[in-house]
Amino acid sequence: SVTLCDLDGIYGFARAHRAVIALNKQGFPTPKLHYGTEPHLAPDHDLPMLIRNTIVLVAKSHQGYTHLCQLLSTAHRRGKQSAYLTPDDLAIVPTKDLIAIIPMRGLLHRDPDQWKAQVEHLHRIFKSDLHIAITKTRHPSEDHAISIAIQTAQTRNIPLLISQDAFFHHPRQKRVADILTAIRINRNLDDSTGHLWPNCNRALAPVDILIKRYRGYNILKD
Repeated sequence: SVTLCDLDGIYGFARAHRAVIALNKQGFPTPKLHYGTEPHLAPDHDLPMLIRNTIVLVAKSHQGYTHLCQLLSTAHRRGKQSAYLTPDDLAIVPTKDLIAIIPMRGLLHRDPDQWKAQVEHLHRIFKSDLHIAITKTRHPSEDHAISIAIQTAQTRNIPLLISQDAFFHHPRQKRVADILTAIRINRNLDDSTGHLWPNCNRALAPVDILIKRYRGYNILKD
């Protein structure tokens, strides 16, 4: 199965659905699609992606998809380019049948204490449907947060997920991803360093590589 998670929206859902139908007609095996999104939890869209405060929401049912759309409509009342959800939004708008995943980005890298407080708030809302993602990129500026995330998850009995959190398909696409990021923020490539991923490990990796990468964290199951 494949889960689609557009940033702050559901823009790709229709195109993906049509693509699956077209592949089926051609006789190709196709994955089951799950629908999700990654809304901002603060108006910090100008910050590098690593430190933006976001959460991944995935619908488990038709009712969950309805609640997903309601949350996005609430977020977009603040504008298309600066859509975000507040803690009050998440407390008021129904969240039943939504899986929530906290990526290993955002406040965790800016203010771990504030991040832990936010985790506590989200845990009260999503309860057993809340998960914390662990992403090892083999760069100290990012991987230092792994121990904090694991400790917080274990302390609060929140399930852990291993997430590649990929932003490009193959390591060799890192350069293209950098150029696209520079275009998006309207800067020269040399002036965009703070917004770029530090290495090529934000690419998809095969299962055997992932097993080796996370073996030492005692969070893999046989």
